[in-house]
Amino acid sequence: MSYHEPVMAEEALQGLSIHPDGVYVDATFGGGGHSRLILNSLSGKGRLIAFDQDEDAKANLPQDGRLEFVPHNFRLLRKFCRLAGVKAVDGILADLGVSSHQLDEGTRGFPTGSIICWICG
Repeated sequence: MSYHEPVMAEEALQGLSIHPDGVYVDATFGGGGHSRLILNSLSGKGRLIAFDQDEDAKANLPQDGRLEFVPHNFRLLRKFCRLAGVKAVDGILADLGVSSHQLDEGTRGFPTGSIICWICG
């Protein structure tokens, strides 16, 4: 089983209307599925900044010089961009849902069965 399969990944990518030389942000890197798709659409001049404060996310990082991983919460996005000299970005993706990794791993804070009760009320 993979870490997490993003839902509607192609639709999200279409919504970004990626320019090959652009600068993009993945605010919730997680398993890296969206980031890999963005990187596949970028040229050698493109840049992707990915945020994730979860230690588990680091294991999913591809070796790609166009990717800059920021191991912090995306609330620091503006501050990081300013410090990194990024004046504007061409798109931001934030997958704010619960990941399959969080549901499948009991140690991630969702004991077996708790999600069903939470969803159903």
